[in-house]
Amino acid sequence: MRRRQTQTDSFDLFLDTICNTFGGIIFLAILVAILIQTRSVLQQPDQRDQTTQTPQEARQLETRLAAAESSVQRLTLALNSMPEAKVNDDFREYSKTKAELADIDQNIQRLIAASNAKSKTLEEIISENEKIEEENRNVPERLKSLTELAKQEEAAVAQLINTKQTTLKLPRERESTSESTLALLKDGNVYLAGEFDGIRDEFDGPHVDTKKTLGGFRVIAKRGQGVDVDNSNTTSFLSTTARQRKIVTLALWPDSFGTFTELKPKLINSGLRYQIWFQTPNEDLIVSIGGGGSGRAQ
Repeated sequence: MRRRQTQTDSFDLFLDTICNTFGGIIFLAILVAILIQTRSVLQQPDQRDQTTQTPQEARQLETRLAAAESSVQRLTLALNSMPEAKVNDDFREYSKTKAELADIDQNIQRLIAASNAKSKTLEEIISENEKIEEENRNVPERLKSLTELAKQEEAAVAQLINTKQTTLKLPRERESTSESTLALLKDGNVYLAGEFDGIRDEFDGPHVDTKKTLGGFRVIAKRGQGVDVDNSNTTSFLSTTARQRKIVTLALWPDSFGTFTELKPKLINSGLRYQIWFQTPNEDLIVSIGGGGSGRAQ
C-alpha cells in the first residue's frame, strides 16, 4: 500500500510541471499576440500601406508589361501601314481660310497698335494747337501794342532826321565858260583835287587819287588826307582859284552838308563861283574830261 502511494505522488508532480509549462507557453503566446497587435496600431500610415510583393505577383506584372509592349508594337506597325488619309477640298479651304483669318487678325492688331500711337500723337497736336490758338487770340492785342510802338519809333526817327538835316540854300545858277578846279566834300572834310593834268591823266591836288575807267576817271579821296574848312590849304586853294578867274566844282556827299554850310561864306567873300555835284552815299566820283561848251555855276 505504501509503495503505490509513492508512484501516484510522483505522477502528480509531473503533471503539475507539465501544466505549469503549458500554461506559461500559452501566457507567452497571448502576450506576443497583444504586443504584435499594439505595434501594428502604432505604425505610420505610409508604413501600414506598404505591402510586400510576392514573387507570383511580380511574375504577373512582368507578363502584363510584355503583353502591353507587344500590343504597342502591333499598333505602331498597323499605323505605319495605313494609307495616307485623303484631305477633303472643304477641309483645305477651311485651313486656308483659317490661315487668312489669322493673318488678318495679326494685321488688325498691328493697325490697332499704330492707331493707338497716332491717337497719342493726335492728342499732342491738339494740345499744341490749343496753345497756338491761345497765342493767336492774344495776337491782336500784341499787334496793337507793336503798332503803337512802331508809331512812336517812327516819330522819334523823324525827329532825329529833322535834327540832323541841314537845308542848303543855293544862289541862282548862271552859265559859265570858265575853267574849273575840283574839291570833294566828304566825311566832314575838304579833299582838294585841283586841276586835271591832261598829260599825266590825273588831278594834281594832294588829297585824291585818279584812276582811269571806261569813259572817264574815278576820283578817290585819300584816307586821312582831308582838311577842314579853316585850314590854310583850303584858304590858299580858294584864293588861287578866284585869282585865276576859275570856278570850283564841289562833289558833295550827304554826310558833308554841314561842311558846305561852313565853306559857303568863304566862297562868297572871295567872289568865287562854284557848282555842286550831289553824290549818293558810298558812290564814287566819276569825271569825264573834255567836250567844251559852257557849264552852269552859282
